Parts: sequence; structure tokens; C-alpha cells
Amino acid sequence: MASQTFTKIGKSGTWKKLVVEDISDGEQRYWPSPPYRPSSEEVYLATLGEAWARDTGQAQSGINYFVDRLPSGYGSFHLEKAGSGGSIVYKRVFGHPSGRYYDSAKRFAVHFLWLMTGMSGNCTCVLCNPTDTAHLSHRPRGGLAAQPAKKRRNVVDVLNMPHHRPSKKLAPEEGGSSTRESSATGIATGRSRREARQPGGVVAVDEEGTEDVYKKFLQQLERAKDSVRGIDFDFEEDSSIDWRAEHECSGLGSDQLQRYLTQVQHQHSFVPRVGELVLWCPNFPDHHHLVLNHQTGRYMFYSFEQVAWHGYPEWRAGVVTAVPTKVTQNGTIDFPDILDTPPKTTALSTSGFRVETFPDPNNELDKSASKQYKFVPLRNIRPLSHWQILLRKLPEKDISPSIKHALTCMTTISLVEKVKAVGRWPSAHIMCKAVYLGAELITTGDVIRLAPQGLTRIYSDVMIVESIRLNLDEIQSEHVLPSSQLLCTRSSITFVGIAYSLAVPADQDVSAELHIIKPTPVASDIVKTYFRPVGSTEYGEWYHLHDSHQRFEVSHDQVLGRLYEADAVRLWTGQLQHKLEREQRRAEKPCLSFDAAGILTARRYATQTDNRIPEPSDDEFRWFLADNRAQALDVASFNGIEVGNYDPVRTKATLEYWKAQMAILNGKTRSSATSGYVSFDVLPSYFGDGRRGRKPGSKVVNGRVVFPGDPNYPGARPGGETESEEGDDEDEDEDVKPVPTSAMAGAALTLTDEEGSEAIEDDIDGANMAQKPVRKMSGTGLKKSISQPDRKESLTRGEIAQSVEAAEEFDREGDMHVDQEDDDPWPAARGGTEESDGGDYNPLNSQG
Repeated sequence: MASQTFTKIGKSGTWKKLVVEDISDGEQRYWPSPPYRPSSEEVYLATLGEAWARDTGQAQSGINYFVDRLPSGYGSFHLEKAGSGGSIVYKRVFGHPSGRYYDSAKRFAVHFLWLMTGMSGNCTCVLCNPTDTAHLSHRPRGGLAAQPAKKRRNVVDVLNMPHHRPSKKLAPEEGGSSTRESSATGIATGRSRREARQPGGVVAVDEEGTEDVYKKFLQQLERAKDSVRGIDFDFEEDSSIDWRAEHECSGLGSDQLQRYLTQVQHQHSFVPRVGELVLWCPNFPDHHHLVLNHQTGRYMFYSFEQVAWHGYPEWRAGVVTAVPTKVTQNGTIDFPDILDTPPKTTALSTSGFRVETFPDPNNELDKSASKQYKFVPLRNIRPLSHWQILLRKLPEKDISPSIKHALTCMTTISLVEKVKAVGRWPSAHIMCKAVYLGAELITTGDVIRLAPQGLTRIYSDVMIVESIRLNLDEIQSEHVLPSSQLLCTRSSITFVGIAYSLAVPADQDVSAELHIIKPTPVASDIVKTYFRPVGSTEYGEWYHLHDSHQRFEVSHDQVLGRLYEADAVRLWTGQLQHKLEREQRRAEKPCLSFDAAGILTARRYATQTDNRIPEPSDDEFRWFLADNRAQALDVASFNGIEVGNYDPVRTKATLEYWKAQMAILNGKTRSSATSGYVSFDVLPSYFGDGRRGRKPGSKVVNGRVVFPGDPNYPGARPGGETESEEGDDEDEDEDVKPVPTSAMAGAALTLTDEEGSEAIEDDIDGANMAQKPVRKMSGTGLKKSISQPDRKESLTRGEIAQSVEAAEEFDREGDMHVDQEDDDPWPAARGGTEESDGGDYNPLNSQG
């Protein structure tokens, strides 16, 4: 442990040592691993000694007290602040039974004094009393190092939603309240920290100063509390730049998010979606297939040409950050893509999926794993729920750490595209179009698999999702206040739709003795029409799980995931490895629960491992509700761009700029938000200054682009200043002549003896312009212009000025054309390789 060489204790003044009694509840198994290091205990020993002496009444003036050691099981550790070079460290005391740490000696002193009383009564420290632990990190579990206590991100909170499923109930088609109850209502939904708009405003805003439309809805709901019909509220966050970037509003922008959701609706269910966690294999041998070896019970590479097995895939977990874009040229992803690589007309950067290795969500210091990415075809990818199937019999030491990191996020939830809210005081429902549930993205229209009810372990129920709801119950008047961080007393997330079952419902069971006719299954034509996955009839005969005139509602914890196409499940599980007769194929039906064990085990692992979730006191699942997918996964970058709390552009100054621009776009030109308005051009951006091409006056010198003011810029003085066009002739020798980077460039830059250096003295922009037609010339033309110069054909300064004016006019026309294209979406930042840093290559500019 830490060295006991003191720098203060015993050095000056009178010191008295107090012997710590052998009473402790500390546990050494909660001590952290690197990057934490053991540190000196001197500060804690002195602070605890002074506190103990005062508490026992033996403190005397002029005497300093210290304890001889920390209680058994407790230890002092420190963590260096990133980038400080060791000059700044965070000191913590670990060992508390909760697994959390004390970040100051005074806070630990409260617990220490309770220990020295023989642990009588209740301890009032910040760890034993959970009423004030919001700012503390949760204990490290699963062998992971504890993370430093950073400022809490109040934009999210935890939904304490136990895994409970009482009897099934029916919801009326018109928004009835009956539900398959689950206590997804554990605690109120977490909301962003809100502050009243200054000075003395009543409009609630979040921590970034954006108007809170949810509080606005509650205010309208409260005003209509006496109404019998309630209210219907459409969400339009026109003051949020994040919302405006994804939606069309007042004729500006485009519905980017809706475009993607529409694209998803026309894809097979087995196709990975943006933001999903998957298993992926970076290296896949050519002319091989991933096949189940029945002798080993594991999936291996098999070559049909060589009729031989060739090793095992090295699976990782990753997040899908880009999907195929050249659908018109390559066609949609289909069943052959699952095991093979059908011919594509474009490269993998536009026909494949970009998958980034998933970093540790419990480690906020190291997110470098996201830089390990690659574009791969569908055959390299499997759903994360297959982890038990694909990693079967694999030693734990051979499992990639990224897989454990991904399993840690299996109990995360983030709602997508909140479109409207309906309610009648004191309850309301917020309707959403999609939700990230664990590893998957589920949208309205998807068919989802439901967990079995009661003691049965037979998975037979599915539901066509018509609505995804965030339910707000027991709304109180204090929740409407802008200062309140809550929206309601209880909350839950539920799915509403039409449910079907492969088994005959219990209330429709038949008895041969009573001569009751067996209920009629749903017609196959109806199944083919309403079930989005192709081949849903091959699972068996489907029966209505409830009255078709009503709707079924389930809590989110009863959802396993999407229902996949029958043949996709057969390909994944090896049922189609051998050619089967039609009758055999009909007999071997795919199973709804082929990956259920992996999903449930992963949720239990996440409940125990995710440091953002309080340690459970029972065997129930706990869920983490985030405002968006980036927060749910706690990734620093997504598709090469920093996101969330790691976004360097999202500074306070930039947020103020954005706020002013949103107010102007909304016509609020006289609002307080526009008082500090600045030009759009001064805003930092991932895409530069918005102009196409180089900055005005830029020049290529010795193979690189230099700008006015650069020491290497032609005509620059040693001080960094650029020479004016009317500079003295004596400074001409200081000009830097560009060095050609190729034979073609050398020919273009060659000057005749008659021209001399006069052309260099002329306008630099005019010299740059002269290179454009040169690139289009043939070799003969180049030779003629060099060997047979014609003095009459050289341009005068006036002609050059006219050409510059014409070029500027052309540029203005080009800028107008660019403005007309502003409504088009930015192309996704794609490209690069697994080894490259970033991914700034844009294949859209190189593909036809």
C-alpha cells in the first residue's frame, strides 16, 4: 500500500497518534485497478485524527492528532488527470461495501466516525445514505477499473424498471390505459437539468439553454386539466439546432431522420441498422463460408472448393455507423448476402457496412477502440444476440474485450423521433417512431418477439408495433414548474400494437370432450400482408392473442427483439446447410427463441456491470434511459465525428451562436437571443468554412497549400507579412518560386525568357487561374507554348484583371448554385481503413 513516509505529520508542532480500533466494513475486493495508483494516506490520517479527537472530546489546543492507519479494507488511490503530466491528480478512498469511493477526506470522516462507534445506528455518510449520491460514480463491477468522478451528465437518468410481467390485459383501440403491467414505473423519468430563463422567465430550458418542449406540453396539459377530451400536442423543437438538422421546418432543411426510417421500413429485418450493436469479423477469407461444424459444435470457415475447414473467425463487437448507400447500383441487401458476397458494382465503402469496434462504456478516458473500423459485407456481421451461439466453447481469454463492452449496454434505452403527445391530466403519452432497445433499433411497423408469460418457457408471442409510448403518470403541479427536473411521478415505456401467437391462447383452448371447434388461425394472406418479415408463415400457424378490435400493450422489458425472416434464422442456425426436401423443410420450422438465452443473459450481465445503473438489490433487470444513442453507448465518436460530451465544437460560445441563429430562422429578430448575433462564417464547423475549393489567395508551393500570411507564401516577408502588389523591385528575389510536383506541372509553370519574372509580379490569383486551361491541354499544345512562345499571345495586366473579374462572377454564380443544393443532405463521412485515423475519405466524391 502507500508509503508511510510523512511530509507533515510529526515534522512541526506536537502530534499525537490515535490507534484505530479493529472495526471495519471495508472490502479490499473493491479496490481499483490501473490507471489508479496507490497514494499517500497522510492527508486522510490527519483529517480522521482531528475529527475523531473532536468527536470523542479529547482534542486539546496546540496538539495535532492523526490515526495510525485507515480501517481495514480501505485504501487511498489517486488518478492522474489526462493531459496534466501528473501535476494534477484525483485522490479517492476505495473499499466501501457499495463499491463506490469517497472523493474527500471529510466525507470519509463521517463514515470513519460511525465505524469507531462500533457501527451503532445508521451511518449518514454520502455512500451509506443514498439521498446525496447523485454526483458519485458507481462502483466498478465485473473486474473493471473504477472511473474518475466527473461532473454528472444530467441529461440522462436511470429508469428503475424491474422485470415483472403480470397477467395480460387489453388496451382499447383509442388510447385505453390497460396494459400488460410491468413496473417500468420504478422512478420518474430522468430529464435534463432545467433552469428558468433569465431574468425571471417562466419558460423552461435545458442545460444548453434550448427551450424545453416537454415542459411546454405539461403547461398546456395543466391549463386543460378540466377538459374532458384532454389535449393533443405536436412536438416541433424549432429552437433546437439538433432537431432542425434532422427535420424540415418552415420550408428549410430536410427530414433526414424520416428518410432513414422510411429506408429501414423497406429493408429486411435481418439487415443491420445505424447505431446497432453487432458482432463482426474483420477478416473473412475469400471463397469461404461461415458454417456450423457439427463435430466441434462451433462455427468455422469452410471452403467448398477445397472441401476443408479452415479455422475460426475472430469475433469482435462493434457499432454500425454507416450502411450501404449505392442501393440503386448494387441493389438491396438480400438473403444471399448473409453467407456470401454477391457481385457489387461499387466498392465496399459504399456497398458495405462501416463497423467500429466498441469501446468500454465504463471508461471515459479511453475511447480509442472506435478508431478500429472497417467496411465489411453483411456476411461478416451477426446480431449481438448471437454471442452465446457463436462463442460457444471458446475460452474466455480468447474473447475480445469489445464483446463484454457491448454486453454492458444491453439494458440501455433511448427513444427516437418523439412526434406527438396526448394526455388528460394527470396522465399523458409521448408517441415515438422508434426506440433503441439494448442492441437493436425497433421502429413502428416492426414485428417484435415477446417473452413468455408466467411459468411457461415457450416463446410463441409476437406483436406488430403500431405505437411506441413514453407514459407519464401521476403528473403533479410541481412537475410543471421550470425548476423541476422531473416530468411525472411514475413513468414507463410501452409498445402498443396487434399481438399474435403460435400457440392457441389459453382462453381459446379446446377440449375434445366438450366438442369445441378449434379456433381458426389467421389466414396466410393476412400474415403475408401485415407481417413485415418475409416468410413469417413458415414459423407456423398464427392465432390472434386478443380481440382484433382492441390493441395489445407490453412493457419494454418483455420485448426480446425483432422477428427475423424465417430463412435468415435457418441460415444462421445451420438448418439450411444441407439440401432438404420440401416436406423436411416444412417440418424443421425456425424457432422464436433461438437467441433468447443470449439476450436474457446479456441483460443480467449489463445490470451487474454498467456503472451508470445502481447496484441491484435483487435479481431483477435494471435499465438505463438516455436522451440519445450516443449517450446510451457513451461513445466519443460516431462515423469519425465527435459526439455527445466529447464534441469539441459544442462549446458555450457556439451554443449561443446557434441559439441566435435559430431565433432568426424562427422570425424572432427582436428577442434577447439575437442580441449577441454574429455571422455564420465565424462558427466552427466540421466541414470547413462552407466554401468549395481553397480559400481566396491560396497557392500550392512545394507540394502543399499555403495561404496569405504563411512564411512560405510567395511574396511573404520574414515577419510573416505579405508583400503588396506594388512592392519594391528589390524584394523580388525573396519571392518563392513554386516547385513542380510532376512533369505536367513543371511544363505548366515554366516561364519564357521574354516573360521573365513579370508574370510572378502580377496578381497571384490570375497566375493560379492560368493553370486551369493548361490541365485540359494536350501534350502538343504544351510543347508549342513552351518552345515557340508568342509575345502577342501573353496577357496584359488589364486582360488578367478582366479574367479575374469574370472568374469571380462565375464563382458567385457557382455559389448561388451551391445554395440551391443546401437542402440536399450532407454525404456521410465514410472511407478509410481499419488502420487509418479518422475516416475523412469521402467515396461519394470518387464514385460515379
